[in-house]
Amino acid sequence: MNLAIRDIRQNTVRFALTVTGVALLLTGASGMGGLYRGVVDDALRQLRLMKTDLWVVEGGTSGPFSEPSKVPFEVRDRALGVAGVANARSYFESSAMVQGTNLAVLGVDWPNDRGDWLPLTQGRHLAAGRGEAVVDRSLGYAIGDTMRLGRDDYQIVGIADRFISSMGDGMIALSLADARELQSERPVAEVRDANAKRARADGSLRTTPPGTSRDGGGSAMATAVLVDLAPGADQAVVARTIRQWGDVNVVPHEAQETFLLDGRLGRLRAQILTFTVLLFLITALVVTLIVYTLTMEKLHTIAMLKLLGARDRVILGLIVQQALAIGIAGFVVAQVMGALLFPLFPRTVVLTPGDRATYGAVLLVICIAASALGISRAMRVEAQEVLA
Repeated sequence: MNLAIRDIRQNTVRFALTVTGVALLLTGASGMGGLYRGVVDDALRQLRLMKTDLWVVEGGTSGPFSEPSKVPFEVRDRALGVAGVANARSYFESSAMVQGTNLAVLGVDWPNDRGDWLPLTQGRHLAAGRGEAVVDRSLGYAIGDTMRLGRDDYQIVGIADRFISSMGDGMIALSLADARELQSERPVAEVRDANAKRARADGSLRTTPPGTSRDGGGSAMATAVLVDLAPGADQAVVARTIRQWGDVNVVPHEAQETFLLDGRLGRLRAQILTFTVLLFLITALVVTLIVYTLTMEKLHTIAMLKLLGARDRVILGLIVQQALAIGIAGFVVAQVMGALLFPLFPRTVVLTPGDRATYGAVLLVICIAASALGISRAMRVEAQEVLA
């Protein structure tokens, strides 16, 4: 009979409690990593849906996905006059609150941009310049419902899937005219509070959220202008031409992803990595303590095995197999816990098969390393100790 299995059967309750503790720690560690992946996936999803070639942003900034930006609405018309530009559309984003829920408002440059890129699951895209809205399904609206924003009502004509801002808020798409009017209605005090909140969230020294001017809500400006190049146009030449205006900066679309990951999400990545490492260290300590305790309780049995002529590899196998059993069972239970808990999180948790394999491999390495202390103590046991 396998000695490790026999010992586990004799201590079933303690083994189950140990496995549960390890599973909870692993669930926490994998949940932290999955949460970061989910935040990145949501943020990049919005950026990639708005695919374009160049972002024209406020001079001296990198764009709205790394820091606040504002440009005059006339920049769109100026961009359309540049050789090599096929299309240009204003991008406008602000915040609002509906029935105590924060949401992000996206101004679609209708009719130049009808929001055809929005990931609709129901309904249709915007077909009018006023009074229509497309919302994320997390906001709980249905096709035909009416949403009250500011002094106006907006009819819900489309429901989108995972239409979420980089800050995790559900989004609503309005025509640019509606979004500008909504922003201009906001009291200066409300705008100032929103500025301060966004600045704290971004860790930025700037205090102006995308789409608003520094002097309050009454003189809203575009967040950026998205420029699509004509076939065969030289991106570098077009970008250089626009930069020469002096009041704006031009950022390639691909660079926005880098700015987003290294800027707004950089600090979050460092924090999550720190907590994940801490949880794995705690797991290592817990498993080490349990395996060492189990070994100490079996010193008399180990001495008897040595007296009967058992080889060291038999004793080593007993300890290592118990540690691996704890790790494997903990990993399986953690997967079940994750499958039940992660869908309940308010933010998306993304765990790839590669992530799961990595966490499992780390846990097995921890269990093997944790058994080293117990093995060291067991190897020092002498056969004559059975008589003690």
